[in-house]
Amino acid sequence: FSYIYYPNFMKINFSKINQFKFKTDSMRMKKIIAMNFAFTILCVSFFSCSNKNKKNEESPATLQADTMEMIRGYIYGLWSMDSGNVLNNFGYYFKPDGTVDFVAADAIGNWELFQKDSIKIVYNSFNEELKESFKIDSISEGRMTIRDKDGSYLFRKVPFGINNEGVVLQGFSGNIPPGTEKEYEFDLPAAKKINLKLISSNKEIVFRVFEKDVEVTSTPLKEWTAILIRSGKYKAKIFYPPVKGVKENGEFDLKIIGY
Repeated sequence: FSYIYYPNFMKINFSKINQFKFKTDSMRMKKIIAMNFAFTILCVSFFSCSNKNKKNEESPATLQADTMEMIRGYIYGLWSMDSGNVLNNFGYYFKPDGTVDFVAADAIGNWELFQKDSIKIVYNSFNEELKESFKIDSISEGRMTIRDKDGSYLFRKVPFGINNEGVVLQGFSGNIPPGTEKEYEFDLPAAKKINLKLISSNKEIVFRVFEKDVEVTSTPLKEWTAILIRSGKYKAKIFYPPVKGVKENGEFDLKIIGY
């Protein structure tokens, strides 16, 4: 075989070359790592500053709007005034569309949260516009304390849902002589929207609704829609006022529909 001869002064130390190459590669790798690290720090600083700038860009008006929306979220729903740890048929059903239903009343109004601690309610009663204003002292998911010029009131939120189709809970029909009344008892579950509808060809025949002996309705009616919170027994009293010269019985059909 053949070989190449190198004089002594041309002898190459390959181990030193390899060591030099390793050191060079190591230094290059360190530089790459350092550059990547610096780039990462730069990106983190950039995004951190961007987030801070975005937070700083949020105006007091934006923060106020967010707070107001959070408070509205607590207010939405059915509330009953607490009376000695007992719920009763006085309260409000605040809806997200800005309308409000009154418990045990066939009345609808509008409500508004102005500032962060004030509720205003506007509704019509006997063709007269009425307003109620309350200050919110405290509010949580299940309790709300409000006050007006007459005092402070504790309200509790009541689980509530509506079935738009409606189900007939009970019905009563028959005849009634002029100048008399008939009484019918019916049961209701807690927190129920109901509709009582009296069908009769006689316009004089009307009804009233009572919880035990306390009247819930305000006037004699042919139809009544309301939310009742208290469960238990209620009474519908059907009246046929005396009419001069009329002796015939009047027919009626009363339906109680739950939603």
